Amino acid sequence: MADSIRLSEGRVLPSGTDVERIVRSGDERELFAVRETYRPRQRWQQIADQAVDEDHRRLWEPAVAVTAEVTPLQELAAAHRLARILTSSRWYVMRDARGAGASWPEIGVALEMSKQAAQEWYQRKRPGEVPAGLPRRHPGPGRARRGRAGHHGELT
Repeated sequence: MADSIRLSEGRVLPSGTDVERIVRSGDERELFAVRETYRPRQRWQQIADQAVDEDHRRLWEPAVAVTAEVTPLQELAAAHRLARILTSSRWYVMRDARGAGASWPEIGVALEMSKQAAQEWYQRKRPGEVPAGLPRRHPGPGRARRGRAGHHGELT
């Protein structure tokens, strides 16, 4: 990331931020900042627009003016990229959890899925998503694969 962004005290993007650049190529922190900016700015603008009098409107206009404008499509794109980035690291963290002794039921609980769903997600990663040289399956310390036919190398 060449140009790091600065966040305001409220963790929102300041006006003048190149939101399109962040949506295209920002890191996790920047993408999350787009998400954190979208809803508050929208709310502040709505309050200012619906103000009952000029004094009330003037209270909210500064908050809107100093915050980057994020469109709904930019927020959707940022959320999508952020989800892809976070999901792509899951395999490695699952591998590390197994290496640290976590059981598949524990991993399933952490991911809010069953033990079997966690194992299947881990095992079905496409070869392009797992770097060369890394195991497709990782039984963890002191654990061995069950040799039962029909269970596709289920890990215990």
